[in-house]
Amino acid sequence: SMLGAAHHLAGNHIAALKHFESGLSHSASGSRFRTGQHLFHHSSLLLVGMARSMFYRGMLDQSLDYAKRAIEDGEKSDHPATLCRLLSLILPVYLVLADSRQSEQYIARLAELSAVYALKPYRAVAIGLRGQWLLIQKDAREGVPLLKSALEELHTRRHEMLTMDFLCDLAAGLTAMGRHQEALTLTVNAIDAQLRGGKFLYMPALFRMKGLILASRSAEDHFEAKASLLSAIDWAKRQSATLFELKAAADLAELLLKQRRTPEAYRHLSAALDRMPGGIVSSDRTRALGILSRLQSGFKVVG
Repeated sequence: SMLGAAHHLAGNHIAALKHFESGLSHSASGSRFRTGQHLFHHSSLLLVGMARSMFYRGMLDQSLDYAKRAIEDGEKSDHPATLCRLLSLILPVYLVLADSRQSEQYIARLAELSAVYALKPYRAVAIGLRGQWLLIQKDAREGVPLLKSALEELHTRRHEMLTMDFLCDLAAGLTAMGRHQEALTLTVNAIDAQLRGGKFLYMPALFRMKGLILASRSAEDHFEAKASLLSAIDWAKRQSATLFELKAAADLAELLLKQRRTPEAYRHLSAALDRMPGGIVSSDRTRALGILSRLQSGFKVVG
């Protein structure tokens, strides 16, 4: 699982999946670490790895299945730190699927466990996840302070779990509040730091966020916004991070649609949709299909 985790953090999702699958096969044959010796069950980590790798690849049905299995495994461990770690790493799957009720329940569970057992880094993670949840409910005013607080606490504790997820959403919240320069500085600094550290997992999300900030700031920034969104798509393709390619392609299509560059928008978006696996209809797919429908209507009008 160490090799799988290393590939995952480098953004090599196909290689990561192979290592996680191999580890699960080995684990199923009887090899299993005891929680008393290690912080968490070996199989739980492998299930989390499968869930997260499939999530990036857009295989959302399978990702959700592995997420549920990981949490069931964590419950059996009767070890609060194990369950906190699993919930922290699995919650992004539920947030992307816009499962508001389940996300809220798991965030509350994480907050409660981390408070009762004084697991302070996980308490900060729970605060950040709550901030993300509030942004999904379109509540930037309440969500942004929570994300800031979580990032400060995690930085103080030198704990990197989900910090880039929180940073991207903080930038989105700041942008929604009209604080474009603050959001842009945050994102550009994060891109530089991640590249310097050879941490490529979040490149698609960070370049996408940079593009979104620029696209919403002013028409003068649209050229650079397009370049950033194309970078996000390029990074996502290289990583086989199909879900993040679709997100960036939908943003790019909306930007190009404003500029009446319908054929170019259609090309990028239809290619990303074609690569997206079938299954659960996520909010990202629904949004992309809506934009595609508008683009097709544009073709008919022109025709």
